[in-house]
Amino acid sequence: MNTTKLIAAIEEIVLEWENTAKGVNAFGGIAFLVHQKEFGHIHKNGDLDIVYGKEITSRLLENKLVKMHQYVPNEAISYPVSGENSISFAVTLLRFSYLLHLKETKQSNNRFDGALDSELHKLRKDLCLDK
Repeated sequence: MNTTKLIAAIEEIVLEWENTAKGVNAFGGIAFLVHQKEFGHIHKNGDLDIVYGKEITSRLLENKLVKMHQYVPNEAISYPVSGENSISFAVTLLRFSYLLHLKETKQSNNRFDGALDSELHKLRKDLCLDK
């Protein structure tokens, strides 16, 4: 599967999530947005970039699950989407960022908060962020 099709597969999944949209990143890639705020973007070459902040970025790098971002190495990660087998993990990284943004901006409703916390907890384990 070529890079364009890999990106399209990720885009299709992400845009099914509530209140998501896509835009154009400053460098020409696809930006994924929730409530008009970017929670990740993917470049045409397949590099997925997500700003997580120092703590989460450090842990993901420590666990060798992602690569250091070229321009914001302490705050963001890069993950190369290079084949069909990388789609699932790319979606996991984006889902984690999406949920963190919802929680941070308090854009979820009370009914959703318990499910959000539960999914965040599971994703933290999947990403080896809990010791």
